Formats: sequence, C-alpha cells, structure tokens
Amino acid sequence: MNPIKKLSAPRPGGGGSNLLKLNLEQRELEDQLSKLNSLSETSKKLQKDAKKFTEGVHEVSKSELKLTQDLSLSSVCHYNDNLRSLLEEYHSVTTESQQYCNELILVLQKALVEPMKRYNSVFVGAQLALRKREQAMQEYQKCQARVDKLQHKEKTGTIVAKLAQSKKELLVAEEEVSSQNKLLLNEIPKIIEARIDYFQPCLNSTIRAQVDYSGKFSSLVHEMIKSPLVERSQPDQYYQENIQRRLAEIRELSIVADD
Repeated sequence: MNPIKKLSAPRPGGGGSNLLKLNLEQRELEDQLSKLNSLSETSKKLQKDAKKFTEGVHEVSKSELKLTQDLSLSSVCHYNDNLRSLLEEYHSVTTESQQYCNELILVLQKALVEPMKRYNSVFVGAQLALRKREQAMQEYQKCQARVDKLQHKEKTGTIVAKLAQSKKELLVAEEEVSSQNKLLLNEIPKIIEARIDYFQPCLNSTIRAQVDYSGKFSSLVHEMIKSPLVERSQPDQYYQENIQRRLAEIRELSIVADD
C-alpha cells in the first residue's frame, strides 16, 4: 500500500459552518502525517537492514568454515605436519563456532527482524484509517461544491429546497471529516511515541546476543592461540617482510622468471 503523502483539504471560501475548525485540524494532521511517514520509512529501512545484517552474519560464518575446509583438504597442507595440525585446530574452531553463530542468528531473527516486521504492519492500519478520512473529505468536497453551486443560482422554490437539503448533507459530511480528524490526531501521536518503548528492548536483546556470541567465539580463538602450533605474535612489519622475501624467492625460480 502506497503511503498518503498529502491530505485533501476543504476548498478555500467554500461552504460549511466549521470550515476554520477543519482547516486547523488539517494543518495539525498534516504535521502528524509527515512524522508518521518519516517513521514508516525509517522502520522499513531498519527491517531491511536487519535482514541483511542477519544474512551477513550467516554468510561470514559459512565463508570462514568453507575456507578452513578448503585449506584442510588442500595439498599445500599435506606436506607439513605443523601446518596441517594448525589448520585442523582452526577448522575445529570454525566448526564449533557455527553453533554460536546459529544461536546469534536465531536471536537476531526473533529480537530484531520479526519485531520490526510486526511493527511495520501498524502503518498499514494507519494508512487504512487515513484513506477512510480521505474518502470522508472527498464526500465533504462534493457537498461543499454542490452548496456553492446552488447558492449562486436564482432562488426558486426548488433551488431553495435543494439548497437546504445540500446544507444538511454538508453538515453531516463535515462532522464525519471532523470525527476522522480527531481519531487520527489522537492515534497517530500514540504510534509515534510508542516507537522507543517498542524498539529499545529489541536493540538491547540484539546487543546482548552479539556480546554473548563475541565472548564465546573469542574464548575458542584464545584456546587455539595457546596451542604451541601457533606462532607467537610478531609486528605487522615482520610478516610483511617475510612475505615479500618468500615471494621474491619464488619469483627467482626459473619456471616463474620473466622472459
């Protein structure tokens, strides 16, 4: 359902005993509608981002597991017992971390993705109420135009009777528009104000789940680092120089040397 961006308004100078009141309600309602549309767009974006985030967590975990699987099966590791043992430990860590990752994804789904989907359904109900108000305003505008037209005609008996009936219909339409305005002016601010109380528990659960996952994963990695197979930490420059030196040695081989 496309959101209503602009509300229909009474025609300036039209008939109706409470036109000033309707115009005041109109301005206030337009202000609330602008806030509601902004909240709706933000919430839909958040739902989309939450889904992408959950999928991203899954993809990163899956990619890391695939990496260690491929390395473990690679012939590169078959000729070095230390390297093979190290990769087996690394693969064991990524395999065990899958359970923690699945737990995180489950919490993200329950605490963030699904709640935002349910929250966004609120805007559908609000849009239906706004469309009902628009229908009432369109009926009011028709009655307004009919009264204006009859007021400019010669006052014959028939015209006077039609004018009296049209004014009654205009009054009924006016009251319906005002009733819809009051309903929306009462309900829309409540939707807007409730956003924090609704979203904050979702955010808290999401943060706690990530902290829990990070803690468990860090524990696994720390245990692996304690292994005698893991080389003690060295400055980045040490690794860069070592890589460059090994690469230079490989390039000097006759089968890869430039012609």
